[in-house]
Amino acid sequence: MSSNERVDVGPAASEEGARQTPSPENLPSHVQDWLLSQLVSLVNDFQLEFGITLNVHGTIVSGTMIGGKQYLEEMAGSMGASSTSEQGDGTTFEQVMAEFFQSWIPLLDKRKGTEDEVPAPAPRYIHLRDARTLMGGGTIVPSKGGVLWRGRVAAVDGFSLGSLNFG
Repeated sequence: MSSNERVDVGPAASEEGARQTPSPENLPSHVQDWLLSQLVSLVNDFQLEFGITLNVHGTIVSGTMIGGKQYLEEMAGSMGASSTSEQGDGTTFEQVMAEFFQSWIPLLDKRKGTEDEVPAPAPRYIHLRDARTLMGGGTIVPSKGGVLWRGRVAAVDGFSLGSLNFG
């Protein structure tokens, strides 16, 4: 299989419309965890949210998994809510960044059954809300609350469902 070939890692519909169960055997080798990839697709497609803990190259990241669209909306909202540094034209850096994040949302809004439907590729990124990172030596970053976090699915070495309670 060449690296340019698109592989559908989601459940495929047969001619009769029945959903087929995905199998790790038909996934490309660069998809490190087919199950995590499927969970990210479910979250993206159905706007689900749930706690998850990831091991990313020996670092623990824990929070609530959210979809890519939700991530962009929340980034735009958090930027728009903290307007502080005014530019020469009266706009703020935060307003510019909020518009930037919002400009990507329509690409994720293209749904099946529409004329301009875009097929969903295998997810490359996983998004967390209220994410906290457990560093070596037991340091938790950030120490209070959590942040929006985005990472490559292929960089995740392992995961468990449920988020850690750092309180």
